[in-house]
Amino acid sequence: MAGDQDPREPARGRSVVELPQPGRRATRKAEVRARILQAARAIFFRDGFMEASLDEIAVRADLGKGTLYRHFESKAELYVAVLAANGATFEDRMREVIDPEAHALDQLRAVGDFYKRYWSERPENFGIFWAVNSQTFIGELSRSLLDEVRSIWEQPLRVLEHVLATGVERGELRPCDPWVMAHVIWRAGNGAIEALVTPKRARVLDCSPEAIWRDTLDLVILGMRTHPDDEAADPTD
Repeated sequence: MAGDQDPREPARGRSVVELPQPGRRATRKAEVRARILQAARAIFFRDGFMEASLDEIAVRADLGKGTLYRHFESKAELYVAVLAANGATFEDRMREVIDPEAHALDQLRAVGDFYKRYWSERPENFGIFWAVNSQTFIGELSRSLLDEVRSIWEQPLRVLEHVLATGVERGELRPCDPWVMAHVIWRAGNGAIEALVTPKRARVLDCSPEAIWRDTLDLVILGMRTHPDDEAADPTD
């Protein structure tokens, strides 16, 4: 009938509600998630995992607590998400400093210099990253989250393992189990770095944190030499 309105059109006089597009929803979700992670990183660094409050994280992110829970079901899950973001950045930066054509000892030196520089510039990330040593924190993780944490830890270790394995194969490093040695180097480095980036711990040391780090790295380099007179990455150079 003439003058009848097409039923597919909105009724006259009514406002049209524009539904959010899928792309916009994804963008909005990513933005909210980024705000939560940024707020959580600050609170976890200041208060630690156990004392951190999800209420305060939500306030800092300017979100309702319900919105936070739609993105992360628990504080442990949120902590692992912060950990994953830090871990991915760390691994990317670590790969960038390794020259596969360089002598293996020089590659180890480059990784060591990077390690010190990266954590010295980001002490808050170091505290968050290594809090996974806490038995209390580990006890709150589900099996899937524990597997994710293990993967985050493992990736940079695999990079170091590859440097060691290639160096041994080329005769540039003394024979060793590259995977075990990667853990040895990592643990030694963490102890030295902790003194550098943790002011409270540094105050009780009767020794320069810089000297501890330098000599730890030199000890690793000297210990991995194939020949005592190998000049590559010589700490006395």
